[in-house]
Amino acid sequence: MASSGFPEAVLGPLCSKIGSGATPRGGDKVYLNEGEVALIRSQNVYNDGFNRDGLVYITAEHADQLANVAVQPEDVLLNITGDSVARCCQADPHVLPARVNQHVAIIRPKPDELNPRFLGYFLTSPTMQAQMLAWAHAGATRKALTKGMIESFKVPKPDLPTQQRIAHILGALDDKIELNMRMTRTLEKMAAALFKSWFIDFDPVNAKAEGRDTGLPKDIADLFPTECADSELGAVPKGWTVCLLPDVIHVNPVRRLAKGTAAPYLEMGNMPTHSSRAVDWATRRFNSGTKFKNGDVLVARITPCLENGKTAYVDFLGNDEAVGWGSTEYIVLRSKSPLPLSFAYFLARSERFRAHAITNMSGTSGRQRVPPSCLDSFLIAVPPEPIAGEFGKLVGDFLHNIKKHDDQSRTLARLRDALLPKLLSGEIPINGTTGVVEKETEAEKTEEAVYTIGHSNHSIGQFVGLLKRNEITAVADVRSAPFSRHNPQFNQDALARALKKEGIAYVFLGKELGARPEEPECYDNGAASFERIAARPAFAQGIERVLKGKETYRIALLCAEKEPLDCHRTILVCRHLRQRGVNIKHILADGSIEEHENTERRLVKLAGLEPTLYESPAAASERREAAYTKRAHEIAYRRGMKEREHERAT
Repeated sequence: MASSGFPEAVLGPLCSKIGSGATPRGGDKVYLNEGEVALIRSQNVYNDGFNRDGLVYITAEHADQLANVAVQPEDVLLNITGDSVARCCQADPHVLPARVNQHVAIIRPKPDELNPRFLGYFLTSPTMQAQMLAWAHAGATRKALTKGMIESFKVPKPDLPTQQRIAHILGALDDKIELNMRMTRTLEKMAAALFKSWFIDFDPVNAKAEGRDTGLPKDIADLFPTECADSELGAVPKGWTVCLLPDVIHVNPVRRLAKGTAAPYLEMGNMPTHSSRAVDWATRRFNSGTKFKNGDVLVARITPCLENGKTAYVDFLGNDEAVGWGSTEYIVLRSKSPLPLSFAYFLARSERFRAHAITNMSGTSGRQRVPPSCLDSFLIAVPPEPIAGEFGKLVGDFLHNIKKHDDQSRTLARLRDALLPKLLSGEIPINGTTGVVEKETEAEKTEEAVYTIGHSNHSIGQFVGLLKRNEITAVADVRSAPFSRHNPQFNQDALARALKKEGIAYVFLGKELGARPEEPECYDNGAASFERIAARPAFAQGIERVLKGKETYRIALLCAEKEPLDCHRTILVCRHLRQRGVNIKHILADGSIEEHENTERRLVKLAGLEPTLYESPAAASERREAAYTKRAHEIAYRRGMKEREHERAT
């Protein structure tokens, strides 16, 4: 690969290891779904990152046989044989310890010579991909890259700080794409869990029958009956109708698309396995295939695609009347009114539906298919329209946000791909990207707000509902004492268990960011001093943990008080986050969102420090800081407080 601005070097001497692995003795018969050591194969290595689909495991004994190909953090992995040859990514540190098989090579740069992430970007650049594919196809028998070929690669070699800067610029875009992917997965899990709870396990009905809290807002809980009744499907909520699937869901509805018309085409390889959205499609002229519209659900009906979970909710067409097309091996489903369109998608993802489809596959071994007629006998418990409507509204928000995150990631990926060859060749000086990448990534960082919430006297269900509505993926507990006698559902252990069940992470930061520290020097005449608390190294460490955490999670700071202005999460913690340029939003008890700027306006008004006409920005800032100081003194914990007041000041 020619470089216009950087010197080149041969790859081999820059690395401490270049080599591939092997299949353990016993072949795929020794593969495990779970185990001690992961075995990375070619299907796990993609240019856009490590893919855990199809990841298998081996025992420690078999791993010892492959000790010479133990994967280390930051290793670059390169597929060296077959149709996936030249695909490349860095090892996912979360799957270590790991080994590679004979189709994957480990490239381990010397740390004082070559930045691994920089090398990874070079190997995935269009020019280098074309070069590797040309070499791989030069063989007489099969596509392959040999160790000698890899060692002979010529790579651009700017100084290490420049390599690190280029890797950082491109990595900032990839990190944001990864964050979007994590949030998408969380939203998908939340929506699927809601479907299962309401329409498979009938949790709200069972809770009512047993006299337990449903965990739902009262207006929604009241829609569910208090008992189940027997039916041909078994016990279902009383008053619900049991129907055959075609009575409530269209199967392969008629769609019109003239032959030769250019239209979006979704091939089987781009069908998602664990999410609702297909994020890669092409425009092709229609010949023959399955036709679909926005709101349709595509289910792969052929083995092993069905077993692998290839299912998609169509929302990528230009408008709701547009028609796309794809493989003949899709079954198309579409909910009939009053069921929301999303109902058919989450039904198709359910274990019961998939088991029915797989059981009814027919055909020769290796080419088995699901006949659409088998769905004629599939029974569904159909909820009344109000319940279906509430589900549609809740999940519709999830799907909307999933689409927003995916569309944003596509834009960032295009920017990354445009910059990649220019940065690696030295055509664009790294400082020249400031106006393109730095502003882009800074805008993304500020967009990802930190939220706050007070548990008040919510039920755990109401509390989790507020978190889900705002796509919260992690809770940072800033209470000094993470327990509540009056609301034991928010005791640390109980809360952490409840959040884990919903796929929401929990971390306790009360020692760092709490308002009732143990250090005597943090008190002035028995009253906690927010200024002294904030001066502690531990407080600074807590702030840094929040800032670091928000790069991966959407965080909500948790304390007890429902009113932000009554709580140190606002007057102490958010005051300092604001100084770091963090966008802050407060989740109020009624579910509404208050921007922190509006919270500060209320704070100033509460302090009686109303602005004057023609006030300068400096004067406004001084007035705001004075309001913070005044409120801090008013709500500070004082030794000797009664327990109820204790809880307020945590």
